[in-house]
Amino acid sequence: MLMTDLGLTLFLASWVIVILNLIGAVAGVFMGGFADRVGYRRLITAGLSLMALGCLVGGFTSNVPVFFISRLIEGVGFFFTVLSGPSLITRIADPRDLRLILGLWGAYMPSGITIMLFISPFVVDRIGWRGLWLLNGLICLIFLAAFAGSTTRLSQERKTSSKPSIYVSRNIKTVFMTPGPVLLAICFLCYAGQWMALMNFLPTFFITEVGMGKGGAAIWTALAVLVNIPGNISGGFLSQKNVPRWMVLSLVFILITLFTMGIYCQKTDLTIRLLLCLGFSFIGGHIPGTLIAAVPFHSPGKEYIGATNGLITQGSNIGTLLMAPALAAIVSLFGGWHGAPLIFGVAGLIGLSASLAIGKLERNTGPDGLNAIHA
Repeated sequence: MLMTDLGLTLFLASWVIVILNLIGAVAGVFMGGFADRVGYRRLITAGLSLMALGCLVGGFTSNVPVFFISRLIEGVGFFFTVLSGPSLITRIADPRDLRLILGLWGAYMPSGITIMLFISPFVVDRIGWRGLWLLNGLICLIFLAAFAGSTTRLSQERKTSSKPSIYVSRNIKTVFMTPGPVLLAICFLCYAGQWMALMNFLPTFFITEVGMGKGGAAIWTALAVLVNIPGNISGGFLSQKNVPRWMVLSLVFILITLFTMGIYCQKTDLTIRLLLCLGFSFIGGHIPGTLIAAVPFHSPGKEYIGATNGLITQGSNIGTLLMAPALAAIVSLFGGWHGAPLIFGVAGLIGLSASLAIGKLERNTGPDGLNAIHA
């Protein structure tokens, strides 16, 4: 409906989604450093406002350039919010519960995708894609009002507290020169690339390779996204129980890489393939929960939390941008899905190497990281 209404080609329509990943891939660490500078509450407020503005403008306009500008505004607001959220949580949460809470935060992406997969067809059928856009804008305004009203005390505390000057360029440089954040970003790059590539092509794979109908492919894809949510929560729970991060990350990268071999093997029974897809997403979900919970402990300091979150988010979006076209190229080159495990294997090997390096780093610096922020 959106393509027809705005007269978009398939190429331009793809950018409606890709533009968000592009913003994160290019500017994630810069936005995170900016959050360290201006304050996390302030940037969340700005982010929710920008998302609401972008949705409302996009829902009303019929001009293609204006629509893409609205998506750009929405994307900037989105990353302002998701980069500042865990940083603010790190500042205000009880240190004893921090890892679990950050693990819960890590489930925001699969939770949002699952909700939209289930409700957007019904919403679009009744009020159209413009109605969906406007509804999203209204939801952002509701969350903005709720957030602003419930965090007034944090704003007052910020005004009365004395803090050292924070320079964005210094924060970014320091984070890039610190091994922990870089390794976390590499892990997120490999995982996000694997997960998004599998999920993006899963309906096509089910239809063309397995012979499943469109309805069945959509349902199984939605279920695969859904089970990622408890995986994120479980990752935070394991971090809360002090299970070594490198051990969780290493085991997960090994398992999900092996699972893709079974998924794309033509001799694998259909039921086994479906279970492997669900297992891939559930077990893989432990990675973002573990990585986000690790940020406070690998950040160079409290004033670098936003930049560290920005770097791992940038890695996630780079992986998302690179992996899907790489998978498509491999499938085209091999003339079928049997070549897909190659690209997943490369990503899994890199992720495993980074996980083992995290283990070595934590053995040298202690499990609570460089500065023991919440020790």
